[in-house]
Amino acid sequence: MESITVENGNANYDSRENCNALIKTETNTLIAGCKNTVIPNSVTSIGYGAFAECPGLTSVISLIEEPFMIDEDVFCVYNSDTWDFEFTSATLYVPTGTKTKYESTPAWNKFKNIVEGIENNVESATTNITAKEAERYNVSGQRISSPQKGINIVKMSDGSTKKVMCK
Repeated sequence: MESITVENGNANYDSRENCNALIKTETNTLIAGCKNTVIPNSVTSIGYGAFAECPGLTSVISLIEEPFMIDEDVFCVYNSDTWDFEFTSATLYVPTGTKTKYESTPAWNKFKNIVEGIENNVESATTNITAKEAERYNVSGQRISSPQKGINIVKMSDGSTKKVMCK
């Protein structure tokens, strides 16, 4: 999964600051992320398994300046009858001056490589405006012909895939 988009006008969920994540607006809880997610500073919690099943995750970008405890299962991947954690292989990029805070916060401190200074390197996400929707599926994997309430999986003409929250 390369991107997550929430339809404009959705009163329950958003994908603020082009973060490529599904955020429950009322609670500022990130509930689903993908390999291109940037965790905004406005997020106050991350849901159980929000990045689960993101195999090959190589980096995590967090703009959170005051890290809060997260569950270890946030970054888990199922591999051959076991749950493995991506902490040892992924690099965690954090704002300048926050590395010590992340190193002392449960679950974030499992990352073996934490790098400061990401706020200077994060560029606004851009969208390929030439890509068009090619196929749409519901979360059960059934092809659908139009948006349906809930999460829709959209395959784009450029080969990318994104989750779209529809109300």
